[in-house]
Amino acid sequence: MRLPLLLFCWSMPILVAAQFQSGSPYSAFGIGDLLWQGRGQNAGLAGAGIGLRSDAYLNLTNPAAYTAMRQPYSMALETGFYAQSLALSSGSEEAQQRDGGMTDITLWLRPYKRWAMTIGIQPYSQVGYSILSDRVLENIETTYQLINEGEGGLSRLFWGHAYQLSPQLSIGLNANFLFGSISQREQFLSQGDLDPFEVLSETVLRGFNFDGGIQWTFPIGTDELTLGATLQTESNLWSRTDRELLAGTDQLETEGSGDRDRYHIPFSYGFGSSYRRANWVITAEAAYENWASLSLDADAAFVDTWSGTIGLELAPFKDKYQDYFQAFTLRSGFSYRNSYLEIGGQNFGHWLASFGLGIPLGPQRNQLHLTYSYQNRGTTDGVLIHEQIHQLSVAFTVRDVWFIKRKFN
Repeated sequence: MRLPLLLFCWSMPILVAAQFQSGSPYSAFGIGDLLWQGRGQNAGLAGAGIGLRSDAYLNLTNPAAYTAMRQPYSMALETGFYAQSLALSSGSEEAQQRDGGMTDITLWLRPYKRWAMTIGIQPYSQVGYSILSDRVLENIETTYQLINEGEGGLSRLFWGHAYQLSPQLSIGLNANFLFGSISQREQFLSQGDLDPFEVLSETVLRGFNFDGGIQWTFPIGTDELTLGATLQTESNLWSRTDRELLAGTDQLETEGSGDRDRYHIPFSYGFGSSYRRANWVITAEAAYENWASLSLDADAAFVDTWSGTIGLELAPFKDKYQDYFQAFTLRSGFSYRNSYLEIGGQNFGHWLASFGLGIPLGPQRNQLHLTYSYQNRGTTDGVLIHEQIHQLSVAFTVRDVWFIKRKFN
């Protein structure tokens, strides 16, 4: 079957162009609002997957899990979409945003028994904000309004490989190319002697980094315990910014600059485990990101983050005549992390709860994944914003058998 490969090639440019606004004021800092990478099965488990091995679904959280898919399947295509509603509150003001888009498209292949690989693309960060604030120019005692708007974000193109060293031990590595752009518009409006003007900027970003992982599975009777770990390298993104200063319709100045020190991907690592029985699996993990070593312009600072996630998957109707390819599954998860931003001296929390379904489709043992998640971030204390996000995601897993030499009598 070559349809999945054609769909994969056709969808890649669409995903690159589909950078949707997140609507969050927190996306105004750095490379924007980082996206939790959970999708498909992982989305229903609140993004957990460092210590999870599944013979039916593709797990992108740890590249060592690429070898887990059951043979004889040697090709899998996974893709998905989401729609969400974002409610913002400052205590005195409220607003709502709605958006959606594509979560990713990933092609998984197993050319040989112990070796598996992936190639895929997914949104990595989002920028989408509009902020109105009152300012004062103290030297001339003039007040003005500043309208600050931005949109764009980064995409991640990845090429991953995994090798099964033994039936219990697997390792994996992803090479990631991050690319995208951020457009910003600052409009200065004054009722006094200061003429209104605008500053437009377009920042193009490029960069590489790597992430790797390991998973070790221990049989415990008929059950299985899996331990996993991941590591991501720090990298500085190359950037080029073009700026225009506009007064009315007249262009006053154009400036271009290259800066390798402003935009970063932090060093991070994580540990996870899962315990699997006949019709259920529970998984838990913790992860660390070293943001505090990076500098940030503006009235904010980066701080290190810790996160913890737990997830549970049940196959309530599974019996000895079914496997996870055929079973209807229920999923739930919870995750908490502190924000990597400290604004006005305040740090804040970000938690997520998820509920999902895995529904088998057709005789080819394909799968439909439905997930609802609720996110809560920030607070109305001080200058901060409280956000509530309701998200519905739909993902598909399509499998096939490739790389088999056919025999004819």
